[in-house]
Amino acid sequence: MAKRKRRKRTRPPLDDRHYTAIYLMTRPFYDKKTGKKRWLTRQEVADMVGVSRMQLWRWEQRKDFQREHDKALKAYLRTLKPKKPRWTVPSSADEINAILRNSGII
Repeated sequence: MAKRKRRKRTRPPLDDRHYTAIYLMTRPFYDKKTGKKRWLTRQEVADMVGVSRMQLWRWEQRKDFQREHDKALKAYLRTLKPKKPRWTVPSSADEINAILRNSGII
């Protein structure tokens, strides 16, 4: 008896609800009661999106959802990280003397 070939399941692409859930999961929100920022619970995110908590969990198991979530989280964290100062190497003796004079060494 021949084995049946398994067909790969096709999933619909991510829609607005998925991206809304990703946004809500990757950003802290201001809580008026405590006066601080806090992360939303999965139940709160699911209620805002309009799905059940279990459906949100199923979405989180999808590879494409995980990729988009990671991208959004990295983009948010990049905004928090201060930019590194770019140091320039002085190219002439006059610039070196000016730096030393400004710092009080000369």
